[in-house]
Amino acid sequence: ITGFKSNILLNKVRIGDLVDIKIDSSFQNIMPFKFYHGKTGKVFSLNSKSLGILIEKIVGNKKVLKKINIGLEHLRLSKSKSFFNEKIRSKNSYRQ
Repeated sequence: ITGFKSNILLNKVRIGDLVDIKIDSSFQNIMPFKFYHGKTGKVFSLNSKSLGILIEKIVGNKKVLKKINIGLEHLRLSKSKSFFNEKIRSKNSYRQ
């Protein structure tokens, strides 16, 4: 695929991994609705050209779990979990 900028294909994604949704307008196939831009979700299914993502959406007073399929071009691996783990490691080393 020419002009493919995603790191999803380069890294092995497993079910349960966290991914960030960043919409790339140069790829309009399997593009999510604009509400989901910037959200982080958990992978629940793997397809050939897309990933199934679980996202919490606030509707009224409730949090609703949404299942959406998004093309690989619009996904990036999330670094939020790694930053959290680093923070815990540094706190533990500081305490000892």
